[in-house]
Amino acid sequence: MSDNLQNQLTSELKHGNSQVALKRGIDHALSSSYHRESREIIRKMAEALYTDASNEIANSLIIDYIEVLKKAEIPSHTTAAQVVLSAKEISKQYGIGTFHFKPISFELRAGTLTGVVGQNGNGKTTLLSMLSGELLSTTGVIDYPLIATNNNDPYAIKQHIGYIQQRIPRWYGVLEDNLKFALSTLDFGAEEIEFRVEIMLKRLGLYAYRHHTWAQISGGYRTRFELAKVLLKRPRVLVLDEPLANLDVKAQQTFLQDLKYMAKTEGHPMAIILSSQLLHEVEQVSDDLFFIKNGETMHQSTTVLNNLDSTIIEFISSSEFQVVQKMAETINAELKSENNFYTLTTEPNRSSKSLLKLLMDSEIDIQYFRDITNSTKRLF
Repeated sequence: MSDNLQNQLTSELKHGNSQVALKRGIDHALSSSYHRESREIIRKMAEALYTDASNEIANSLIIDYIEVLKKAEIPSHTTAAQVVLSAKEISKQYGIGTFHFKPISFELRAGTLTGVVGQNGNGKTTLLSMLSGELLSTTGVIDYPLIATNNNDPYAIKQHIGYIQQRIPRWYGVLEDNLKFALSTLDFGAEEIEFRVEIMLKRLGLYAYRHHTWAQISGGYRTRFELAKVLLKRPRVLVLDEPLANLDVKAQQTFLQDLKYMAKTEGHPMAIILSSQLLHEVEQVSDDLFFIKNGETMHQSTTVLNNLDSTIIEFISSSEFQVVQKMAETINAELKSENNFYTLTTEPNRSSKSLLKLLMDSEIDIQYFRDITNSTKRLF
């Protein structure tokens, strides 16, 4: 196990990704049973990440941590690709004539990030609530093969599932104390709790806010707080409902990339599933994707986008509508417009590159362009 992590860290350093290497090393330390002698190097790594230390300092710390890994004998209880959650024909009926989430079967595997997309009111929260154990399904069954419990006790299972709701519940006291209290439910001593909370606070950029209350931090930092609290408990499954809603654009990208790394943490990979309205961003980091419409879940890789019968692009242009329309007519393309936002659908043998060239040759001004042929955006 440690050999693979050593290779990952060495590769990140080789490509100049020292900050990524620090994150991977810290995530590994927080998710494993490290040796007490490693604490100082882990603390220095967290400080370097939090203060955005120079590449020279970061590289030196990672090299030191690689030496620690060479001497460590840290057991791995989970490997990537193992099935963590298996859902079989689960559905939810709220009442006669009301919303019905139709049956779906799928698996979530360790080390993967699954995105759930779709318009509001179509069933995303219903699905995530069933997976987290907050809502009982009307039909079907959900198994958790890697979560050992006595007689599948629902309470015991939920201790291994991290669930972050769209509306984060209010908490009292200061942020740091809340994290320590959350960790006190596990088998850690006071010194270990202090250490792990300090490292997590720096890992997620919360250290400066450790003495702040609920009212003193923004919605984005409340989301980070919830993530810190959940991750400290080292869940097998992480379920997040619209976690990007309260984050700014830069924080959204960082958050998604962090989740990607955390899912694949060496020694303790998780199965992560999240919903979001930020379709393109979620598609870029997801290993799998569900598109939900009117309570029906369509799985992209197996049912929706395999047999594509068209190429679809979207773009924004300040050119006159008649100019854009004339271009579309020359290639018999279907054109839809809303103000200056256009969607162009053509036969599948036309590439997005050729369509972009055609737009430019037609002297159509382009402010934004995206190929959505393989995106669930085409299903909205």
